[in-house]
Amino acid sequence: MEPLITCFLIGVFASFLGTLPLGPINLAVIKTTVDQHARAGLEFAIAASLIEILQAVLALWFGAFISSFWQANPAFEMLLASVFILLGAAFWLRRPAIPTESGKASRGSPFAGGLLIALLNPQAVPYWILATSVIAQSLGDEFLDSALVMFLSGVALGKFAALCGFVMASHLLKARLQQSGVAINRLVGIVLLAIGILQWIRLTWL
Repeated sequence: MEPLITCFLIGVFASFLGTLPLGPINLAVIKTTVDQHARAGLEFAIAASLIEILQAVLALWFGAFISSFWQANPAFEMLLASVFILLGAAFWLRRPAIPTESGKASRGSPFAGGLLIALLNPQAVPYWILATSVIAQSLGDEFLDSALVMFLSGVALGKFAALCGFVMASHLLKARLQQSGVAINRLVGIVLLAIGILQWIRLTWL
């Protein structure tokens, strides 16, 4: 039982730690909560947590293949970088959401938005390739079957717990953040642009 608990706690810690630095997902959670409501932020967080499981599985089972694929096909990474640059420009130019009569801003499904942003996040799979390789080397044969299920459960919980923290903070500061709607849009835009541009620099110059 102890190895299972260990794998679960490692998954929670690794996922929680990887979510804390400001990036496209947690900034999008903040923006969704401010533009709409806390429930929308939680829906976004659930979607991103589900995608985090998928990314961890891909990194664990196909890490070597993914790494070699990226090295052999830099155009694919350039495409993802271009998508982030376009998204960043869109957020930079985007106006703050206008609340409806119910007081909620309508911007489409937050769950679908969480799936999309999480799927496009270029930082997630490389992070999990590194993390799972270190964890697998440390745990050896214990990192199999039921232990893997516990690890992935911890990954989802850690991601969701961290994003819930951003939702709660955004909800508490909503009145102030709503007054800075343009600033939030531009902050999200800057982060997305930076990720895309840095990817392009890494692929073309380094």
